[in-house]
Amino acid sequence: MSIKQVSRYANPTSKYTFNVKGIGVPSALIRRPDKDIICVSTMSGCPVRCIFCASGSSYFGRLSGRQVASVVRSIYERETLGEKPLLVSFMGAGEPLLNCECVLDSVKELDDITDRFAFSTSGVGIDNLPRLSAVENLKMQMSVHCVVDTIRSAMIPNTPTLDEIMMMIQRAWYERPIDYNFIFIQDLNDYIGAEVDIEAFCQRWGISRIKVNRFHPELGLIESKKKAEIVHSLIVKGLAVEEYYTDGSDIKAACGQMKVERFG
Repeated sequence: MSIKQVSRYANPTSKYTFNVKGIGVPSALIRRPDKDIICVSTMSGCPVRCIFCASGSSYFGRLSGRQVASVVRSIYERETLGEKPLLVSFMGAGEPLLNCECVLDSVKELDDITDRFAFSTSGVGIDNLPRLSAVENLKMQMSVHCVVDTIRSAMIPNTPTLDEIMMMIQRAWYERPIDYNFIFIQDLNDYIGAEVDIEAFCQRWGISRIKVNRFHPELGLIESKKKAEIVHSLIVKGLAVEEYYTDGSDIKAACGQMKVERFG
């Protein structure tokens, strides 16, 4: 296990690489004033291969719930956590909806140290969402990024349409907590009128708040120079927009940066 800590943040971020059968699987610990967050992978890489995410550059297979729980416990014990609430977030490498068994088994294995969990999904594998709905205290992060299906499918291969995703969310995740996340990438999803389409999408599905995350340059892509303009237009239209800046970007521990590699 290799660890690098960031000390220049008020609440340091640590990155961990665990050797799982010869593959380096990344995880991260984010310390906040009110809680600690362990972001953990559910796969060795990711088969979805979103064009903006480093995790999809390789894929070696699924992790088991026991393996993931072992990673969480290793971090928990090494860092002597427990003084603050702990959130275990399935947001590292891999699409959690394509490995529901891992999420469900991990939750059972970790119920003695926390009852707070979250997962991030692109919507690929959305038919599996009802399986996770049985888990209490599980928050969902939905990576929307673009509300035009033709553009979104170019960003996220083999994704269902947004209508299919949203209809399943309404059936299986009714009145459960959800964050709808967006990133804006230069010359990809920052087209003229993007804010109009996002407003219409939110009105259609009863969404009053979205999160706009910083895009950390990966795979030759950069954050849109129009991001501030788009965010301002959405706020003017009456949508609540939370701008979120992920910790750990300088150690490749932020969203979309977690890459798996072979050891040796």
